Amino acid sequence: MKYAFLLLFVLSTTLCFSLRSLDVETGLVFHLSSESQSAPNPAIFQGFGVSMPFLEEEGFFIDAGILLYGGHYEYVNGRATPADMERADTIWTLMVQLDGRIGYTFRINDTLTFTSAFGPTVIGGIPIFAFDSGEAVRGDLFLFFYTNIRFLHFQGQLSLQWRLAEKFSLVFKVRGLYPVSAILEFLDYVPINGMKIQGIVAAEIDF
Repeated sequence: MKYAFLLLFVLSTTLCFSLRSLDVETGLVFHLSSESQSAPNPAIFQGFGVSMPFLEEEGFFIDAGILLYGGHYEYVNGRATPADMERADTIWTLMVQLDGRIGYTFRINDTLTFTSAFGPTVIGGIPIFAFDSGEAVRGDLFLFFYTNIRFLHFQGQLSLQWRLAEKFSLVFKVRGLYPVSAILEFLDYVPINGMKIQGIVAAEIDF
């Protein structure tokens, strides 16, 4: 166990000293669903997160990030779907999104920079607060997020960086996330079921 903590310390220290910039993010997550009993389509959530580059070389970059958002979900017809707050059988669920992207930077001028990136995304759901009869399906709701690889998504991102000062920029990002499970369940459900569109505004700080 002590070696695990030592390895974690070394990795954390290395990351801190090699960190070139940090994006502090907030934005909206639009969750598409084909379930007739779900919340109005698309369901909209507020997200908060951070992202950071690990490698930048001749225009190419690799970055990673985490985004947290949450809302009411219910378990209907064997599926977890966003729900209206008014329903008595909902569970407030924390969604944890982990991103890994590889991309390329196109410098427009000294102020504006455009980037495109893609990569895998893992999204896990953690049921937190159950309301009324929602407690009875807490376990089913939790398992739904992790069966049939529903946690795995393909992500594409476009962003525009507007540099306002030497070490500070505003970044506008649009992400599209498509669940791998939608491909596996193509014949049973509408192809856009579970797809997510994210509009993000980030404050980027350079070190």
